Amino acid sequence: MDVPEILSYQGLRARGLTRHDIVKLVDQGILLRLHQGIYTTTTYASDATIAIQNGARLGCLSGCRIHGLWVPRGPDTHIVYGTGKKPRQRPRTQIHRYGVPLPVAAVWPLRQCIEQVLLNHDHETALIILESAINRRLLRHSEAIEMLTNMPRKVQRIAPYVNGRAMSGSETRLRYFFERRGIRVAAQVLIPDVGWVDTVVGDSLIVECDSDAYHSSRESYANDRRRDLAARDQGYEPLRLSYQQIWHEWEATQLSLLRMIRAGKHRKP
Repeated sequence: MDVPEILSYQGLRARGLTRHDIVKLVDQGILLRLHQGIYTTTTYASDATIAIQNGARLGCLSGCRIHGLWVPRGPDTHIVYGTGKKPRQRPRTQIHRYGVPLPVAAVWPLRQCIEQVLLNHDHETALIILESAINRRLLRHSEAIEMLTNMPRKVQRIAPYVNGRAMSGSETRLRYFFERRGIRVAAQVLIPDVGWVDTVVGDSLIVECDSDAYHSSRESYANDRRRDLAARDQGYEPLRLSYQQIWHEWEATQLSLLRMIRAGKHRKP
């Protein structure tokens, strides 16, 4: 998603443009007036420009994606209003309020986007965003915990689950699923003759989160099966889950995982 350069009226004047120059550039289509006193040099209606034209800024999950975090796929754009702004509902848009003045930029700063997620979404989504920020070294673990201490008590409950080792939100979802049920989970584990695996549940259940982007080639398929065999030779039970199973068939997948736990697949014989 592209983010246009945002220019304020004062900023344009500081660059030496007169009021007449600005009006002329708008008439020529070189500048696009997004909102009172706010312009851009692009003329396409990106999510960011739509947010600004509605008196808001791109934020929350959409802002986190712009800042480079792993964000679950979804159809809606998240726009966030600051103080003194009246929300305007749009199709395929989630509206949030945030009690500070709007930034000049098209997108809320990263930490404010994360706070917006913590305030407006479920525990799992909040955990995914925090762990992605830690994993990508945009936030320290201590800083994530500090952010949580300033949140409502119900949001603070996820603090014990934050570790930041997950490489994707899919891994966070799986680990959180098991840990909430009191089952020990280790993330990003190095196993001899197997290599790094996404998750080890209990003593012996390896859960890998596959995706089309990384596991579609014939070579990758063959290597995954070699690793699975090497894992079985050491007493592990390997399981591979697709993005579809983790995000679009999650209810059925949870039932299957619970059956495996009841059968003791996570305990070495």
